Amino acid sequence: FSDGAFLDNTAAVQALRHLQDRNDGVIPDNFNIVVFDNFPQQQATSTMGTETVRFPTGTDIALLFGFDKCTEGGCALQTNGLISGEMMGMRYVGPSPQIFAPEGYFNTTGSGLQPRYDDKVFWSSRSDTRHPVQCRFDIPGKEPVIAELPLIYARYDDVTVDMNAPGSQLYGLNSTGARGVIHVFSALGAAAPMVPGFQAGYDCLTNMVQGIVTNVAAKNAACNPSEPYQSGKNECTLGDYLAAVLLPADK
Repeated sequence: FSDGAFLDNTAAVQALRHLQDRNDGVIPDNFNIVVFDNFPQQQATSTMGTETVRFPTGTDIALLFGFDKCTEGGCALQTNGLISGEMMGMRYVGPSPQIFAPEGYFNTTGSGLQPRYDDKVFWSSRSDTRHPVQCRFDIPGKEPVIAELPLIYARYDDVTVDMNAPGSQLYGLNSTGARGVIHVFSALGAAAPMVPGFQAGYDCLTNMVQGIVTNVAAKNAACNPSEPYQSGKNECTLGDYLAAVLLPADK
């Protein structure tokens, strides 16, 4: 019961603790953590002046950096080591999974916390539209709904383990400011059902899984996965980036 429900997002801290246990009790520098995040919402949003801005990934990832919630006035950091929310009509409170310094995800501006854009979204299904991931809800008596599941590969370079963060203290992390890279493969979709409670929902999720498999299986040997996707120039697929992260050529 280490990950799931209100204890979601603790897998990252457990990965760091595993690295620590294998490295004489200290988290090594230059770590790489790969996070797979499926979340039934779009990216977290905030405001910058009169403009609504989106964070590259969803709130699951932001929680690792101390995120609490975003409102019209901006985003806030956790204050008491707990997170709360609502899932399927039930309110919950759980321990914060924060292990990284907020600066790895946020920039602090005069108007509050804003997205950090110097880390690039390397690939998105909204940019690379060769294999869209979507499905159609056909529910009797209602208008058909097209549900899209945006896929994203983002990376956060030079993140720092925060020893004072609640997750670090809860899991006994030991670090003198170890730094590393967080690779995030996200599936973010507000319209997709969380569980297939009806036939249309089951069919929708089935189609989406097939779309994900298609994107993962697609390859382009001519691309450079160390650089972001660019239409007509560097047309890497999601599969190219996934292979580069999980099966690096130098290993």
